[in-house]
Amino acid sequence: MGEARIDESRCYAFKGILCRACVDACPSPGKALVQDLLLRPKVDDEHCVGCGICVKVCPTKPPSIWVEPRS
Repeated sequence: MGEARIDESRCYAFKGILCRACVDACPSPGKALVQDLLLRPKVDDEHCVGCGICVKVCPTKPPSIWVEPRS
């Protein structure tokens, strides 16, 4: 599949707006997608399988998170 990537320039959490949409939707809670100390999402490439659920729930248009295919 792939790995999720975050565009920090569009992501609400990186702008100081509380948003947990991607973190809450992740089927691997606390592993693939976690929050840092400032409550911003971070992807753990070791656990992310690239399912794309986070992309579908992201409230920004276009989504601030996408899946890149694994090489």
